[in-house]
Amino acid sequence: MGKNFFFSGMAVSLSIGDKPYQGSVISFEIGDNFVVKLTKADMTLLNAMLNSEVVVRCIADDGMAYGFKCRLKNRKIPLVTLTYPEGEPQGVNVRKEKRTPVSFWAELKIMTVSGPESESQLEGIGDANIVDISLGGCKIMTHGEFKKGDPVWVVFSWGENEEPIELKGVVRGSRPAPYESTYYGLQFCALDGATLEKIKKIMENPHE
Repeated sequence: MGKNFFFSGMAVSLSIGDKPYQGSVISFEIGDNFVVKLTKADMTLLNAMLNSEVVVRCIADDGMAYGFKCRLKNRKIPLVTLTYPEGEPQGVNVRKEKRTPVSFWAELKIMTVSGPESESQLEGIGDANIVDISLGGCKIMTHGEFKKGDPVWVVFSWGENEEPIELKGVVRGSRPAPYESTYYGLQFCALDGATLEKIKKIMENPHE
């Protein structure tokens, strides 16, 4: 297979002996094999014949959904080792919005409640690098720790003499990133027209 689309922690679904399983990729070697840790394994897998056909479905980091067939090489429940896919599987783009690669420093904030009147306010909790952006969301790289569903505000500047842009997002996914950091995919929430226009301008000229 000429193109590698696996990454550590990548979610995959498997069909082994006509039975569905869910799991995540924990290691891979191009042209050889890849290992999946199943989230809910059962002992019926012990009856699966080695070298039997396995159907794999996954969504790569570029937003392409792939489906391909491979072979079962080994199983040590909850781990299964599968042959690396051959050829070049054809993917389907499942992203609703085009993403533009960028590199912006941003401050991360969360909503906190304090004071006798339980007032809500945004509090800075660290920083991040925005690595891509679309009208619907963005991907950040940070040392901060979040879980799926967490609301996060991303604040950054773009262009000369521009007011800081503040975007509210919800964590939809994560995966390991370089330098012991983590990539988080954020889905934007309730952006007004002016903010959407700013994002469009950024996508047209991300290096301004």
